[in-house]
Amino acid sequence: MKDFVVWDSTGDYLLDLSKHLGTPWFGSARIVTQFSLPDGLLTWPQKKVLIVPWWRYDHPPVDYSWADLVVCYTRELIHEDWDTYLSKSIENFNTDRLIFVMGGKISSAPNDPRLFCPLLGFFHCTVMANDVHEYDITKSRPYLFDAMLGIMRRNRAYVFNRLVEDGLLDQSLVSIMQDPFNSYQVNPTNAYYQSVNEYTSPALEYLDDPSVHKFKQSATTTRERYSANILTDRFYKGQVKRPVQMSQIIPVRVYENSWFSIVVKTNPSDFDFLTEKTAKPIMARRIFVVFGSQGILAFLRQQGFRTFDGLIDESYDQEPNELKRYDMAWQQIRRLAECDPVQMYQQAQPVLDHNFNTLMDCTRKNFSDLQRFIKSHTDRL
Repeated sequence: MKDFVVWDSTGDYLLDLSKHLGTPWFGSARIVTQFSLPDGLLTWPQKKVLIVPWWRYDHPPVDYSWADLVVCYTRELIHEDWDTYLSKSIENFNTDRLIFVMGGKISSAPNDPRLFCPLLGFFHCTVMANDVHEYDITKSRPYLFDAMLGIMRRNRAYVFNRLVEDGLLDQSLVSIMQDPFNSYQVNPTNAYYQSVNEYTSPALEYLDDPSVHKFKQSATTTRERYSANILTDRFYKGQVKRPVQMSQIIPVRVYENSWFSIVVKTNPSDFDFLTEKTAKPIMARRIFVVFGSQGILAFLRQQGFRTFDGLIDESYDQEPNELKRYDMAWQQIRRLAECDPVQMYQQAQPVLDHNFNTLMDCTRKNFSDLQRFIKSHTDRL
C-alpha cells in the first residue's frame, strides 16, 4: 500500500459506510474530511489524493494540479458524452490525473480505465435506511398498484393519465405533485403526456409512512415536499449518524395493502441508472413494471438481478420508441390487474428471493469492486 493521505471534500455517507462494512475505499490511508483545504496539506510528505463532488460541474474551477490523484465523485448519472465530460473535468481542475466514480452514465459511454460505474449509491442507501419486513402474500390486499410518482415528468403524467383512463386510479395508491423547479414541458402531441393536477390517494393519509406523512404535512411549499429532503427522525445504519433522505423510506403499509409496484424513473431518457425507485420494491419482494429508459431492465440484469419475463412480457424494455415502450409496459399493468395476485407471487417467488438476496449482498460487492478500482490507481502513485 502506497503512503498517501486522502482529503475528502464530499463528506458522503457512503465513504463512512465503506469503512463500517470493512471495505474501505482507500484502505488504511488517513482520510481528512472537511469542505475546505486542510491546513498544511500541501506540505505533508505523503502523496495526496482528493475526492471531490463532481456532477454537472457543481464544483467551481480550481487548480488541483498539485494533487497526485483527484477522484471525481457522484452518486448521480452523467448526461454528457464521455469525451466532453472528461475534457471539461480536466479543464475545471487543471490536471489530467483524474479518475471518476459515478452512479450512472449514458449507455453509449465507452469503457475507460479511469471510470468506475455504476456506484449503486441509491441501492445502498435504501438498504441502510430500512429494516427488512416480511409481507404475507396470502393476505387480501384492497389495492392493486402503488404508483408513488413524485414530481411531474412526462412518464409520470403518462402513468397517471392511463390509470384514470382505465379506471384503475381508485384501485391504486397514487401520489403525484407539481414540479417545484418548473421544468416540466407539456407535450401537446399526446394526451397521455398532458400535465395533471396534483393528486394524493385519500388512503395515503393513513397508509403512508408516518415520518414521511408528517414531513409532507409540515411542508409549506411544493419544493419543501420534494423527496430529496431529509427526515430528522430517521437515520441510516452505520457508525456515523446520518439522517435519511425521504424518498428512500420503504412505505411498508402501502406495500402491505397493494399488490404490485409501478416504477416510474426520474429521467425517462436513455441512461443506465438505478435508484431507490427500483431498490424499494426489490427489498420488499414486489413484482413491478418500469416506465423509464430503453434497456433499464437489461441494465438491472447486468448487475446480477433477475426480472419477470415469463410472468409478464418484458419486451417493452427493448423498444426504442418511448411512447410505444410505455404502451407496451402499460399492457403489462392491464395483465397484472386481471391476474390472480397470489398465484402470480407464488410463481415469482424464486425471482423475488434471488433479487432480495442480491440486493442485500450488493453493497459489500459494489464497495469491494470500487476498493479494487481505487487501489489500482493509488498503487501507481
